[in-house]
Amino acid sequence: YVLPRSIADKSKQFHNLEVLEGNRRMSTPILILSARGLTSSLADTLNYDGVIVKKRRLLNIPFLSEEEIENRANSLTENDVENIIRILKSTDITTKIPSLNPFAYADLLSLSYKIEEMNDESQLGLLDVNKNLVLLNSDGSKIHERFRFTMAHELGHYVLHLPLFKEQGVTSVGESENTISISESDSRRLEYQANKFASSLLMPRKLVYKLYEKYYCVFIQQKYGGELRPLYYNFKQPETRVSYRVVVGNMAKQMEVSLQAIDLRLKSLGLLKTPY
Repeated sequence: YVLPRSIADKSKQFHNLEVLEGNRRMSTPILILSARGLTSSLADTLNYDGVIVKKRRLLNIPFLSEEEIENRANSLTENDVENIIRILKSTDITTKIPSLNPFAYADLLSLSYKIEEMNDESQLGLLDVNKNLVLLNSDGSKIHERFRFTMAHELGHYVLHLPLFKEQGVTSVGESENTISISESDSRRLEYQANKFASSLLMPRKLVYKLYEKYYCVFIQQKYGGELRPLYYNFKQPETRVSYRVVVGNMAKQMEVSLQAIDLRLKSLGLLKTPY
């Protein structure tokens, strides 16, 4: 018996697996009487009768603080960040500064990567734990910023979760496994941690502050005066749309990330305020 999994109905399937294995009560509790005895596990009953049911192990994802995740990312980028800041100080705002390269950090960690077509178009990347390999969907390479973020995300799984995956027998991340189950809350935590790592890797806090300060000074302070403060953006107000475009838009281009990614990063650091 194999119960297929997908993102859409993973929660329901997880519940069904728990019921099948006798770890969760059914909405209408039952007891099964067989020649081998009384049990609440359908899996045990089927096994007794010669039908092999392979039980899944539950993958538990431990809590990691945002500070801990950022520190793990910073350990890879800190030297490059200092070099970029030095370049930033000696150039004007029209000069393109180097961006942080997740593929270079993968090489540093001896993590291989390969670009190929995947059957599931919605799947952007996959970490193969056994092969120390990241598979990237070739469709994703069409959008440069998303492709970089996907690689940084899979690198986050490798840096943050590899020992856990090996210990608990996970062979790949991003693909269904017949013997591993994960709750909806743990699945969200797993992906949140990898996304947080990717954000911290591509947009380190120290570099974001320096870039923000430079663009804010040139486009906002020199025009309106005042102290350095968080940028306010309301799409209904034309003047804030202009400020957003020149500050946030240029930061996205410099760091080679999407506008959405830098928007979320600035909000998380308290540098961007919106009414919604």
